[in-house]
Amino acid sequence: MKKLNSIIKYSLMLLPLAALDSCTKLDENVYSEFVAENYYNNKNEVLTAVLRPYTHANAWITPGQNGWHRLSEMSADQLAWPVKGRHGQDGGQWIRDHYHTWTNDGEEIWGPWRLMWWGLGLCSSPIENLESRTAAQMGITEEEKAGYIAEMKMLRAFHYIRLMDLYGNIPIAYTIGETSPSTKTRAEVFTYVEKEIRDNLAALPNLSAATIGRASKAAAYGMLVEMY
Repeated sequence: MKKLNSIIKYSLMLLPLAALDSCTKLDENVYSEFVAENYYNNKNEVLTAVLRPYTHANAWITPGQNGWHRLSEMSADQLAWPVKGRHGQDGGQWIRDHYHTWTNDGEEIWGPWRLMWWGLGLCSSPIENLESRTAAQMGITEEEKAGYIAEMKMLRAFHYIRLMDLYGNIPIAYTIGETSPSTKTRAEVFTYVEKEIRDNLAALPNLSAATIGRASKAAAYGMLVEMY
């Protein structure tokens, strides 16, 4: 009897371990992230991906944080950042901007770089996903598909113009996940951007109430004017 009680006791102790082992074999439904293979199934999902880079642009093009606007303006001579006592020093970043004494790891330099490359990736991802699917698979027309791809390429070109404006020679990433792309000269980036704009102009929509705030033919021509 004593031996039987010991067997029962140790068996009960092993039951939780068996339960834990069985849990590892369960298939999970992941809700914390989207899988590309299960996305782009209808027009609303396509639009969600296409419009995402525009919302992200608020993080780097507006003066609210260390993005393109602050660095481009504060490193020129038309603005100054006043210091009142201990307020406004901000680690000396505005002084570094004014005198062009920044370092490559300073937030005033690293912030815009990080945010703009992030936004550029948000443009490239829809391009690759749209190009790898048929219009019928996504519940849109061929014209809409071509228009969305052209729009994303135009917005990506806009990112490259701004990156080139601040940093000069920059890499060109042709695909998502490309690691350490080689640095190109300003002339090479200019040629690439110009070709992207001209190649996609025809597929862009005309400026209208429906396209305000998005890449249209008018926006593309405006980018060419700035470049020339």
